[in-house]
Amino acid sequence: MTNTISKPNTVSSAEEATFAFGGPRGSAHALGDIGNQTIIFRSGKVLDSIQIGEALYGGSKGGHPQQATLPADGRIYLSTLQAGYINGDLVINYFEATINGTLIKSGEPNSNTTMLRTNTFVILSKITSGDYIDSLEFTIAS
Repeated sequence: MTNTISKPNTVSSAEEATFAFGGPRGSAHALGDIGNQTIIFRSGKVLDSIQIGEALYGGSKGGHPQQATLPADGRIYLSTLQAGYINGDLVINYFEATINGTLIKSGEPNSNTTMLRTNTFVILSKITSGDYIDSLEFTIAS
């Protein structure tokens, strides 16, 4: 079992560093300004969907929902990510972050795959999804 972690971009002072975590499948959705919007994570054993405002990424609106309101700058304190396999596809199975003071723990961690602990401020910049959330891309916030 191999998790896909993209190599962080090399940056100059005018650019921002990004990283992606998760599997290679799904449709990519670049996110613009997501500040001040409600974000809802729905999960069972894996991260089923993320809804930002009215936009839904991933599967259905099923699963256990957890929500927060993003701050104006969209920054979240990302703690932990984990990817795991479901039906042969690598997807996000655990997400943990503090968003505007609200602790979000979505999905179920397991001991079979590597867990990424970041403990840093990031801005969610891209969601890749199909039936589930396949991967997430973040910009490291300054």
